[in-house]
Amino acid sequence: MRSWRKYPPSRNVPQPDRDREGQPAMVVYYRGPTARITDQVIETWCPDHRRFAIADLWEVQVRQAAPGRVDLRSTGIAVGLLTVGAASLACLPASGGCALMTIFAAGAAIAGVHAARRHRPLYVITAWHQGSYTWLYASADERVFGQVRRGLTRALEAHEDG
Repeated sequence: MRSWRKYPPSRNVPQPDRDREGQPAMVVYYRGPTARITDQVIETWCPDHRRFAIADLWEVQVRQAAPGRVDLRSTGIAVGLLTVGAASLACLPASGGCALMTIFAAGAAIAGVHAARRHRPLYVITAWHQGSYTWLYASADERVFGQVRRGLTRALEAHEDG
């Protein structure tokens, strides 16, 4: 007689890595292009390789950093275009100066819109590690950040239970 599972096996169950002899070495909670989280460590590769022991982490916090800064280059271009346009009004005859000022004002408006656009927020995981407050992981991609956060939460819970 065949036994049927009511539900298919979940893909979200952490799978243990295997060492060279095929024995379970550690449980991997997240493995991706910018981080790897196991039951023992969190490793990040963005911007450089860092490794933190799960046992050494405390007061882990998830937060959203301030949205990106205003693009100063675009602001400078807008101010420069308006300055040149205003100077052209004084130096050129009325019809030429007005036409040139209109062109410079349009350019300044485009640069201003570019400067005012909102940059994507940065999502950050911070913690105390060996006596210093540090960023464990940061990403502007909300989906990947959520996966890393869930993996770290599971690793911390497993460490508390075990």
